[in-house]
Amino acid sequence: MTILGREPNSEREIDMSNLQIGDTIICSSQDNMIDTMMELAQAGIETDFVYGDKEKYKLVATDIEEGEKQ
Repeated sequence: MTILGREPNSEREIDMSNLQIGDTIICSSQDNMIDTMMELAQAGIETDFVYGDKEKYKLVATDIEEGEKQ
């Protein structure tokens, strides 16, 4: 499992070619988490919220469409 950080208004992008099912993306806020989830969905990567950690906003990759991962 890889854990990736995502900061708002950052030049840093998630390397979608290396993203695997089960990888976790840590976001800095609720808004950042929703924006990241929508961006990944447009790229064919489905995610879900990680529940139970009130201090962090996390997503986990649950499905990657064929052809999206090169």
